[in-house]
Amino acid sequence: MGKLGANIYFGDTGKARQNLENLSRCGYQAVYLEGDFLNVPLEQLKEVKRIIDDYPLEAFSVHNLQLFPEPEEKPESIISFQEEIFEKAKILGVKYLTGHFGWCKGLKEGDDFDFENFLKRHNIKVEDYRKKNIEILKILCQKANGYGLSLTIENLPIGCLADLGTTISDLLGVIKEVEEPNLGICFDSGHGLISGLNLYEEIIKAGEKLFETHLHDNIGRISDKNSINDLHQPAGIGKINWLEVISALKKINFSNPVVFEIGCDEDTLRINKDNWERFLELYHNRFFTWDWTGDKK
Repeated sequence: MGKLGANIYFGDTGKARQNLENLSRCGYQAVYLEGDFLNVPLEQLKEVKRIIDDYPLEAFSVHNLQLFPEPEEKPESIISFQEEIFEKAKILGVKYLTGHFGWCKGLKEGDDFDFENFLKRHNIKVEDYRKKNIEILKILCQKANGYGLSLTIENLPIGCLADLGTTISDLLGVIKEVEEPNLGICFDSGHGLISGLNLYEEIIKAGEKLFETHLHDNIGRISDKNSINDLHQPAGIGKINWLEVISALKKINFSNPVVFEIGCDEDTLRINKDNWERFLELYHNRFFTWDWTGDKK
């Protein structure tokens, strides 16, 4: 496994610097930028890149939600918008853009968990919407390749976006149909736990298509409200078996930065790093010979 990373928000240039300072001071080496950076003018983004370069941090990825056009819009309507995003990503120096398969422009809060009704209001069937977005994603991957970028799609909590991307099998199905080498998976551990998935098996299934992680902890699905379930806590502050996660990442030889999606509060970052390093120590000292399918090696 590679460097340790976490996500930061923009706010303003001063806030971005403080967030980067927190990451660096706590010993993180990679930074994942939230989607608010994509709303920043180009000149301001160049300043952010200069700030990143002041620290021993790798600008690794940025969250890019609005991959798809509004349901009635033609596919071409999103291409120029996304090319502006790709240009901003290139300025920031990131390698990956992470999106949610099916998330479109104009989607309001709450519609992602009432997505089939959202599509019905637009007179579109889920299967037709999926097919249209496969075609769009193929074009976007080809365009992104020209910028030296890869796109990743993230597994989402159960019930989100009509379950088009809840499991790794769902995402692998999309990747197979798109047929572009720069499309991969961002594995979100918290979403996997909420969905009742076996995290070890999901990571193994992703294999070489796992490009990125959004790791965080929670206590599983305890409510119909995702905001209650999706807590984005540091490793160890929840029910995830982190030894299984580490074992799976080791088994697939994951070498990219291990990125946590827990925010950039300094206390949270320190708790997460201390806990993660303790889990790594436990794995190496006691569990590295254990195959989590149930057999000792």
